[in-house]
Amino acid sequence: MVSSANIRMTTRRAFSSFGVFLALAVLCPHVLQGQLLDLRGQLSALARLSGDPLNGLTSVRYLPNVFIALPVGEEQTIDGELAFDGVTSVRFPARQRREHESSLDLYRGWMRFASQQFEFRAGLQKITFGSASLFRPLMWFDAMDPRDPLQITTGVYALLGRYYFANSANLWLWGVYGRDELKGWESIPSRTASAEYGGRIQMPLGAGEAALSYHHRQAELTLTAPGPFGVVSRSSLCPEYRIGFVGNWDIGPGIWVVGTVSRQYTDLLPFPWQQSMTVGMDYTVSIGNGLNVLGEYSVQTATAKGLGSGLTLKLAGCSLTYPVTILDDASAILYYDQAQSDAYAFFSWRRTYDDWILNLILFTNPQNAALLLPSQRGLALPGTGGMLMVVFNH
Repeated sequence: MVSSANIRMTTRRAFSSFGVFLALAVLCPHVLQGQLLDLRGQLSALARLSGDPLNGLTSVRYLPNVFIALPVGEEQTIDGELAFDGVTSVRFPARQRREHESSLDLYRGWMRFASQQFEFRAGLQKITFGSASLFRPLMWFDAMDPRDPLQITTGVYALLGRYYFANSANLWLWGVYGRDELKGWESIPSRTASAEYGGRIQMPLGAGEAALSYHHRQAELTLTAPGPFGVVSRSSLCPEYRIGFVGNWDIGPGIWVVGTVSRQYTDLLPFPWQQSMTVGMDYTVSIGNGLNVLGEYSVQTATAKGLGSGLTLKLAGCSLTYPVTILDDASAILYYDQAQSDAYAFFSWRRTYDDWILNLILFTNPQNAALLLPSQRGLALPGTGGMLMVVFNH
């Protein structure tokens, strides 16, 4: 059940996020006549069977969304978004009693001032960038899984400024409120209430573009050890620096290269350096209605020194998408773990109406499946399974 404490916390966050917007509306009452108010929502229901023996899951999710925009000039706008994420689910573990779980969380709550070349956004928001699709080294602030039909991801409390130059270059600067929840590929949470900061600059380069990104945060490493009076926990601050780069070009097929290097300054970790590199290409083959083929190869390494030896993970992935009819799309996503010789497969058939979307999904993974991607929807479960998802947008 949803606890009263959870509801109170969600409500406080909602009023805090939207309060700034209301204050601006009060301070600028002359623009209220030109406001745009958009009320939307997404209701989804799924039923899934997976594993051996079979485990079942039924779930209902509702995402109500309020978007409001206030023009404050010929080229300036103040807008904001408020959204909640309500989920209730029932699990049916094999040969065990069913388990019921419900939650209600603030999903988005941000305000933005925007002009033709500049925007500044504050609040709970999604920040995502980078060209890779299947293996995303630059997944620093989100956890979107390409296998998730809803593309659900938690946001971050942040200040984000973006400036767009006349030559298609753009500059990003951000500050993120540190929380003890993992983001993206993180394995160590940030220190609660700490300040994270960084930026990104993107420039045109030939037939494409290239970008450099930087981020700094204070991670908090918690260690446990046996003591004379039981287990003792100790926390240690761990400054972390990340540098990312991306380049993508359209030379017939689209090609891209994305990489990151991160360093955690602590003597408590055996591999404080992490490097990740992904190269990819996509092309639409002239077969029938057009078959889109996307492939990526990723190498991820953790080392004691920047260029030393350590742990290496090599992954290959392929995505196939084919529009069967105006209403129907078929897709497949395949992963291969070279070190473990493990294959992962995901197949989807989607039918889209005006407001309704039907998804029939089949997947098969090794029984000892490692979670290749931070999955919000549980599609990386071990074993073979299937899922039916119905989505209604209003």
